[in-house]
Amino acid sequence: MAKKFKSNFQDIFTPTTDVSEDIGGKGNKEKEIVRTTLLMDKKIYEQIKACAYYERKQIKDIINEAFSLKLNSYSGEELKSIINTYLTNKNNK
Repeated sequence: MAKKFKSNFQDIFTPTTDVSEDIGGKGNKEKEIVRTTLLMDKKIYEQIKACAYYERKQIKDIINEAFSLKLNSYSGEELKSIINTYLTNKNNK
């Protein structure tokens, strides 16, 4: 059974906006959200949209949860190694 609406239908599909936060109160701005484009299988996208609708969440939140699950599947040390390898290769280009 579908959950009851808690917000407007359009709120579920609102586009991502950039958000900045003042870190340490010294005027240093650190981006918390990165805007990007993803290419994915249409069937998967439709399933994500359906999940967002069902859970009354935005698509970006469903995708963020999925990415978090993927990242949490690595151990802390393994993820550090992956990030270090990426940064090393990125800086060598």
